[in-house]
Amino acid sequence: MKAVVATILEALAKWQVIVAVTIAVAGWLVNHALTIRAQNKNFVRQVIDRARLEITAAIRECTEWLTDVHVAILTSHLSTISAEAGGQVNWRQRFSELSELFSKNPLKWCQYLEEYEILFPKTAQCRRSLLERQAQIGQCAQQFATDLLYAAMGSSGLEEVKKVIQKAQGHVGIVIEQTGLMIDLQIYLQNVCLSRLTGNSIPPRQPEDPSVPRLVEDRTGNLRILVPESQGRSAAGHARKRPSNSEQSG
Repeated sequence: MKAVVATILEALAKWQVIVAVTIAVAGWLVNHALTIRAQNKNFVRQVIDRARLEITAAIRECTEWLTDVHVAILTSHLSTISAEAGGQVNWRQRFSELSELFSKNPLKWCQYLEEYEILFPKTAQCRRSLLERQAQIGQCAQQFATDLLYAAMGSSGLEEVKKVIQKAQGHVGIVIEQTGLMIDLQIYLQNVCLSRLTGNSIPPRQPEDPSVPRLVEDRTGNLRILVPESQGRSAAGHARKRPSNSEQSG
């Protein structure tokens, strides 16, 4: 009888060891799985944030260029005022400076958005619309520089130059609009990447003029350009090219 009891106790002891080891192994596996899951989440978060930083840097480069284009048109107007007052303006040099500036139309933001579309799929539609606008600005800017040179070298002289610059001022509206839209894109990316992590979000831009285009999310969550149909647009607004159907759809 004692031998039977001893055998049972010995068996129970072995099972206790097995159970303890099993629990320990199971705990290690669960902890390991949780660690791997956390590492994967952290890796994905790092990839997304790195993409955001690259796109944001490219957006800043674009907005700085747009500002420079705006300033270049304004300073060209000031040059005509100086010339009318008897000042000497080297229009050939001015043409060279403008051509160099306008040829730098930065499009890295579009390239990065396309490369990271798997991370930000809802930006695809607005990316194409923004690129269309950016190309239009680049074409108008290059045409302005060329027309300015021909006008300065022509027989009409300063009067023709003033007409060219006045025409260019009519495109300032779309330059300003594009700057605002790029800022909207930057805000969207920051909210998508960081709002869940921080619990905070940046409110969307609300222009004082309701006719100013802005980026919005449509019913499906896709980002698009909203171009309100409004009366009383500014002269610059009237002068810009009519938005494409892709910008108005949604």
